[in-house]
Amino acid sequence: MLIEKRDEEKLKLLYLLWKYNNYEEVPLQNFAYELSIDKRSLRRRLEELLADLETVDNNYGSILVSDASLKISFSNVFDENKLIALYSERSVLFNLALSILMNDFESVETFAKRNFISSVTLYRKLPVLKEELDRLGLRLDLRTTEKILGNERQIRLFYFYLLIGISDYLDIFSNKDEFVENSFHPFFKLWLLITHFRLANNYVISTYDDIDSISTFLISLDQFQASYLPELDSFLSPYQLDNFNKSREIHSMYIFISHISLIYLSQDELSTIHLNRDKRNYTNLLEVRTIIWIENFCDYFHFYLSDYQFAFMFYLILQTQITEYYLVTIDTEWFYGHSYKFSSYNGIGVLNDKLDAFFDHLKKVGWFVTNSTSYSVLGYKEKLFSIIPELLQPVNVTILSRYDYSHRYFIKNMLLSISTVKIVFSDAITADTQFVIHDYPLQFNHSIKSIRIRIHPFPSEIDYIKRALEDEYYNQL
Repeated sequence: MLIEKRDEEKLKLLYLLWKYNNYEEVPLQNFAYELSIDKRSLRRRLEELLADLETVDNNYGSILVSDASLKISFSNVFDENKLIALYSERSVLFNLALSILMNDFESVETFAKRNFISSVTLYRKLPVLKEELDRLGLRLDLRTTEKILGNERQIRLFYFYLLIGISDYLDIFSNKDEFVENSFHPFFKLWLLITHFRLANNYVISTYDDIDSISTFLISLDQFQASYLPELDSFLSPYQLDNFNKSREIHSMYIFISHISLIYLSQDELSTIHLNRDKRNYTNLLEVRTIIWIENFCDYFHFYLSDYQFAFMFYLILQTQITEYYLVTIDTEWFYGHSYKFSSYNGIGVLNDKLDAFFDHLKKVGWFVTNSTSYSVLGYKEKLFSIIPELLQPVNVTILSRYDYSHRYFIKNMLLSISTVKIVFSDAITADTQFVIHDYPLQFNHSIKSIRIRIHPFPSEIDYIKRALEDEYYNQL
């Protein structure tokens, strides 16, 4: 994101508010502490954020501010990308990037005057944009015709990351349907919109690298062309490309949509796939690395994967490999994107400890050391949070209560609502029972873990149960 520092601080506050969504009243001191600011600064920042929220969506929910606490309730349909779009449109650097995309940048002086700043102020801000471009191996030079120098695919990728999630809320793209077929996936529509502006200024993709030779994408280039070629021919015709450049552009679109589609694989699709597990049968570097990655994971945690589990892990890790390959230097924001709202997995100590130990082991593998940083580990962690529930057995819980069935039902629903792990319930203690939750004194086999609770558990009791279930579940690793 290219937003001003003050707006970035308000966005951090928004994500922190989201963390406490639908809690009972939360002390203001909690927010001040987590943001490392005093209460007076917090109140001022909160006041500005609330005004911005009202500007973009007056149905965002409610944030009730008292003398010492907040009560937060966001609407289920509120999209924080509306706020990010507002902050982006306020940003000098974001507007500079768009000006370059649309070939509307004439000179530093003209741009500065149009944005009501001095040339000195613009030059002072440029290092932030240069750093963002550097992550993708790109360079900014406003003295050149191109302005952004480097691999054309990487330039389009920079704009894709910049605009993903917010392009629908930007006035400047209100007429985008003139250029792009409406039936396309939103991500593909955005990619084609960026392609339109780049081709209109005669910038074509001409490179071919490891990503282009991946053989395990779920659809082939021929299938892609059979599905999309008429629409893509129509899309590309205004730019009068020769056959070579037209072929490269279509191939780059195929690679993009194949890469993105890996995020949305369904269980039905994965259950029909049978991938070769022997890395010697692959010639593509990224596919070989993916197999090595999975081999290390299975050896370390002593797992054997079913065909479905192997396909699930293969495509999630391959997708991360591709993302990592795109990025010359890696930052967590590129992995989490704009919609990261404090993953519920981040607070699970036992899981994080086990995964950190695995990554320490993985760093001993040569290619991982040369191609990853501590930041990219977080990207892989995010993928593993999706994979691991497919590999572990649910925790077997028995609920015993001196009261009627409705009270056991209440406790069961409470556990299901707070738990981040899979649970199955037994009506009585059996050989499979791992946990007993009970509200009266009880004696039984001490090899079974038990937690006694009040009739109406305190929040501290609920948190304790949540952590105990997580420990039991993830200790299977």
